[in-house]
Amino acid sequence: ASTCIVSSIRFKENIQTLSDNLAKILQMRPVSYNYKPELDSSKIKRKPRIGLIAEEVELIDPRLVEYEADGITPRTIRYEEGMVSLLVGAIQEMWQKLMNHESRLDKLEAENILLKARLDKAGL
Repeated sequence: ASTCIVSSIRFKENIQTLSDNLAKILQMRPVSYNYKPELDSSKIKRKPRIGLIAEEVELIDPRLVEYEADGITPRTIRYEEGMVSLLVGAIQEMWQKLMNHESRLDKLEAENILLKARLDKAGL
């Protein structure tokens, strides 16, 4: 079933930009699995699935996990609300790193051209 989570700033407070998104994503362990037979239903079937393990994700960032009624036992991962935001942040961090490397490469290429011109002028 699809969920509807309000996203307007009108409904939010204490807003803080996420950080270290890429580091968190890199700690996660994507897995392939089958549900146990007792969870097998006509909707689930016994076909292989892919995903993450809630207990492992909890160690990285508990905000990404939904818990049982006891508030302690991990039940599932907040893919729609939590993981999507984390992945967007990780992509932004990777893009910034890429742009920094591109800028550095451009600078090195310019320095290389100047050095080559000096060597040519010196007859070397």
